[in-house]
Amino acid sequence: MYVAALKDNLLDFGMWHVSTPITKTGNLMALAAQNDQLYLIKDSVLYVRKGVQWQVMNDQTSFLNIRNHGGSLYFVSKEGIFSLQNDQLSLIHYTQGAVDILPASEGYWMIEGSRSIIFLERNGDKNHYYPDGPATDKAFRMKFAYGKLYVVPGGRWATENDTPGEVMVYDGQYWHNIWNAQI
Repeated sequence: MYVAALKDNLLDFGMWHVSTPITKTGNLMALAAQNDQLYLIKDSVLYVRKGVQWQVMNDQTSFLNIRNHGGSLYFVSKEGIFSLQNDQLSLIHYTQGAVDILPASEGYWMIEGSRSIIFLERNGDKNHYYPDGPATDKAFRMKFAYGKLYVVPGGRWATENDTPGEVMVYDGQYWHNIWNAQI
């Protein structure tokens, strides 16, 4: 992450410098600001910048994304959705597979990768909305049988990539997905 003074010529790359060694290497995944503090996810670890120092805020959870909405921060991890309350992370909902969240007055909209859109009501009820089309664009095996196309994801790196076990069936007009929870 680079910084420059606003009084400098920001078009001149020579005026920019690395803000801190923490941002020199690694996978910078998300950045958000709130109350004069920066929050950074690097290599799935959550950092906060207080003043001029970066500090690890949480390295026990594998973070994926940050959403700033309506003056509140939400953190998406492999273990669940968190909100920031009084400088502390508070678990909103335990879920696996969520990659983004959008708060609404009645609950939360979440995306589970290529699998579905979920509306999580404040009482904990979940409604799944599946997109039209195949469950994923990561086809590994395809077979024509009985006048239909059968497709399954997977491959050599299926476990490492957390590829869901689903069956996608195309009847020549519509896709029908058999989701991993139904198998």
